[in-house]
Amino acid sequence: MADIKDGYGLPDSLPALRLPSDADLAREARGVPLVRELAALAGGDSQGIEPARLRVLRKYAGAVGWTEAGSGETGSGGDDSDALDAWASAFAAVLSEAICASSGAENADHAEEPDGIDVHAPGAAVAMVLFLTRREGLFRSEARDLVRDVMSGEHPVPRTARTVEKWAAAHGEPADVLLAELDRAGAVTLPATDDGTIRFTPLALREMRNQLADGGIDIPLLPSSDTELTARQLLALAEGISVEEFEGQADSWLTAHGREAAAAELLSLAAEGGPAQRLTAVSVVTRAGAAAEPAWRDHLGEPVLRPYAKVALASLAMGLIPQRPGYPGGLALLPDAVPSEGIPPELRPLDDDLAWMTTDVLSLACRDDDTDPDEIAAAFAQAVPSGQETEALDRVWRGPHPDAERVLTHVGRFHPDKAIAKDARRAARKAAGRRDES
Repeated sequence: MADIKDGYGLPDSLPALRLPSDADLAREARGVPLVRELAALAGGDSQGIEPARLRVLRKYAGAVGWTEAGSGETGSGGDDSDALDAWASAFAAVLSEAICASSGAENADHAEEPDGIDVHAPGAAVAMVLFLTRREGLFRSEARDLVRDVMSGEHPVPRTARTVEKWAAAHGEPADVLLAELDRAGAVTLPATDDGTIRFTPLALREMRNQLADGGIDIPLLPSSDTELTARQLLALAEGISVEEFEGQADSWLTAHGREAAAAELLSLAAEGGPAQRLTAVSVVTRAGAAAEPAWRDHLGEPVLRPYAKVALASLAMGLIPQRPGYPGGLALLPDAVPSEGIPPELRPLDDDLAWMTTDVLSLACRDDDTDPDEIAAAFAQAVPSGQETEALDRVWRGPHPDAERVLTHVGRFHPDKAIAKDARRAARKAAGRRDES
């Protein structure tokens, strides 16, 4: 993986990662079925293994250097480092050899592969995509398309597509073969249905981080202990894991640090950060419930946090639990069932407050020219109540948020609803005119 950074067009750094301790991971590695199979094979114990499975294991063993009845390190003994190194070797063998081995070939000679397709390269591509999409996960259909594309390589598509189809008819869908072996290696968790997402396990995440770090890419490794994890590190973690996983880790972190003190620390970070950090911090503090009330009150006078503090305090004043944010980082809103007249007067959001929250949420989906129209539409729907689109866009351009013009321009360019896009472009022109006058 010497050229991994340039080969995949990767940035200098990727989101932080949090893993179990090496001792815990080594314990998992020793119990992985594939590692146990290879250890038995290397120890000369191949009785009871079906011939077809034995061919696959011998291919892996050759790639790993665990020859039958040989002396290679199999991870069945030794210290934690040995166990993790052994697992990493088995993982690498599966990535390079699983699809080839399923065809029944005894070695990796290209002469034994179907003409015009590559049965060794897809594993590395799937591993990279699984790591880079660890927050969202990978659908099985996406994995199937990716594997077929990589198998086809640079050759004419019609011919290679037929060759891949013929291979799949004889040996099974290549991506499914690869994923089944990665599952046996303890590298992935597979969903119960095809519409679920595939994710790397901590063992695979650890090894991919090691490989990427060797390639010059910085991926901070965060403490595994909640008491050692700082508030800033917790916020950094949100970018690299699913919303559900982050919520679970945030709850654990709040408990470990004391909810009242933790809320105060998080809101201090929110006050100094941009929209992404601010919204993530707000989402965690919202989960602290009534314990966060003193922290919210301390930040009522700060324009960047006043809108969120008003909403949270209004909810708590009426005995309600502030809603959990639904968008990455999130936007805390009062439950729909609460009438505006039930909100204490000093906590009623003003137009500038509503404009600020709307712009914050939309800014997360308006980062660059690769903006996804569906993501813009989802963010807009989450930030703006249905039927209030024009009113909300007017508030945004009149509001105090420094990102208002940029956000409106993005919505105008990328929102799939033509009426909303037109209103956004009009609002963006007004925001630009206001800027020129100032």
